Amino acid sequence: MKLKKYLLSLLGVSALVLTACDNTNTSNSNTSIADNTSKVEETTPNTTTDENNNTAPNTTTDNTPAVTTNENNNTTSTTTDGDSTTTTGTNENTPVYNKATTIFLAGDSTVKTYNDDQYIGGWGQFLDLFLDDSITVMNAAQGGRSSRSFINEGRLYDIVDNGYNYSFSENGGKSIESEIKEGDYLFVQFGHNDDDTKTQSDTSYMYERMVPLGTPVNGIYPTIAPTNKQSTTANLPSNMTDKTKTEIAKYGNTYYAYDATGANGTYKGYLKEYIDFAREKGAIPVLVTPVARVKFSGSEIVGGPGLHGDNFAYVEAMKQLASEEDVMCIDLFSKSKSMLELATVSNANYLMALKPNALTGVWPTGYDSTYNNPDMGYEGIEATHYNKYGAYLEAAYVAEAIKSFNDSSVTNHGTNRNTGANGSEKMEFSDLVNSKPEKYVVSPNLLPKEYITKLEKTVDSKYIDLVDPNRTFPDATAFEAKLALVPAVDDITIDNADDAEAKLDAAIAEFNKLNVSDRKESYKATIDAVTAKIAKVRKDAMGTVLASISFNAKTDTISTSSTPFYMHSEGVTLANGVLKIGSSYNNSDVKYVGFKINATGIAYITVNAYKSDATKSVNMDVKNITSGAAKESVFIDGLQDYVVQVEINGETDIHIYRQGATGLIINSITVEVYEKK
Repeated sequence: MKLKKYLLSLLGVSALVLTACDNTNTSNSNTSIADNTSKVEETTPNTTTDENNNTAPNTTTDNTPAVTTNENNNTTSTTTDGDSTTTTGTNENTPVYNKATTIFLAGDSTVKTYNDDQYIGGWGQFLDLFLDDSITVMNAAQGGRSSRSFINEGRLYDIVDNGYNYSFSENGGKSIESEIKEGDYLFVQFGHNDDDTKTQSDTSYMYERMVPLGTPVNGIYPTIAPTNKQSTTANLPSNMTDKTKTEIAKYGNTYYAYDATGANGTYKGYLKEYIDFAREKGAIPVLVTPVARVKFSGSEIVGGPGLHGDNFAYVEAMKQLASEEDVMCIDLFSKSKSMLELATVSNANYLMALKPNALTGVWPTGYDSTYNNPDMGYEGIEATHYNKYGAYLEAAYVAEAIKSFNDSSVTNHGTNRNTGANGSEKMEFSDLVNSKPEKYVVSPNLLPKEYITKLEKTVDSKYIDLVDPNRTFPDATAFEAKLALVPAVDDITIDNADDAEAKLDAAIAEFNKLNVSDRKESYKATIDAVTAKIAKVRKDAMGTVLASISFNAKTDTISTSSTPFYMHSEGVTLANGVLKIGSSYNNSDVKYVGFKINATGIAYITVNAYKSDATKSVNMDVKNITSGAAKESVFIDGLQDYVVQVEINGETDIHIYRQGATGLIINSITVEVYEKK
């Protein structure tokens, strides 16, 4: 790749000049060259050193052109023939593509770069896998940012305010303005954090990041530029958190504030700031629609409050702006939506990150073993952020779009716009998109093999061949060898239970390396049987049951004051023979079923339960309220008995909570307390 880059620079392959822009575009030279070449003289925005920002040309007394190159790599040739002088040059409004071209990414957490050991990924961190080394990707994206907060924080352009003290690490802690140069590209993806259609419990997010769409007229959302700034310390809502107030104060003395009416800036208005900024710098803006979120209705991804709005209004608004401002647009939303729908509701989760995002390990084996495993810190599945493989697929879609834009045989790019500024803004580096990635990102083993191939083939092999020809999947030989060392179920006793568990863990480690398509039901049955037998012999060894209580939803009643089992007054219902805790997303210990028991020992709490929506994630948390000990968490999958052990000492109050995006359905609860040995 480095040799290719060198040869390209010698041949001048990347020194292409675009056709003239329209008169709405301006250029200036107040940027530094990102590849450490000499810094050009800085000027204020919208000012030039002469009419065309060119240096004075040399002249000759014959008809041979003399060529000079100005500080922006523009050329001017002059010939003199008697009294006739002809000058040709590159107008200041013409973007120049050159060998030092950089793609700057302005975006949110779905674009940003994460550490290699994190399971979460952003498409921006994988884009350069598909580009020649002569193209640089500068990923300035950061989580939680919107088109408004990205500007307020000084990430797009420098903030001129003596009170500004915001700092960040992305893009080396520099604004894009301080680095971008003529001929570079600015890819812009916002929408997740701009979306104000989701009702907020306080105004913190609203004032910090959200941006309204404004009221549409005949289906067209308004483009209203942000104009008036307000104080960062005065007129803030009383229910805003202190943390948010502190963050906003770092913006300086004033900032662009949230205005629910849109009169002081709409989503399209803020996005236009990026378009105008890029064009003023002689760079080329490219809008990228936000990636889809995971919310299925049947087999389709749907919109709604907090899901880019009804009918994906924020996505539609960006497409409208691309058309109105004649800007290139990559419709990543539609591609990612189709990707999730192709994966189906059964497999889409395996393209998503785990909660919390801070979980780390070796990809993909760590991801596979952490999924559904509360003992490893698992709390659920993301609906917004993708894992490493999902983000890699999205980067491939972006690269595919770049490469296809200059393909004359393609007459329909769907909703993608393949040129901008009346044809003068193009993807001039399309020929530098690799036909295959520099390296392949491995998929999770939880994703069935047939779906891996299907998903990778959604990228047109005419442009990028995403299927690894050398990919292999391990067979079950190593797993079967480890499993053979585990004692047979009937041979497991309290004396060899620890040894059996250690050997079973070794076998499970090999089992997790198998693609889910190769994980036979007989393998799972053996693992479950051995696990259950180990638990049984240990439980039997505990001795006599000191105390026991039980609840059956089909035959028993429960209320907020009943004993020994009782329920929280909100979000808990007993109907149709089942006890239901919650229904929608809940991330706090509020809704619960509780019980009181008086004994000292180890309480085995067996809950026969399942989740109300099989497509969503939910955990059952059990907490000793009396002692305040850390909660025990169990991931709820299909209908079965879930067992939790809790140490108790005398009269004890225990709560069973539901944590997640759907309801916890309980059939029965049995509590047995054994003497601690």
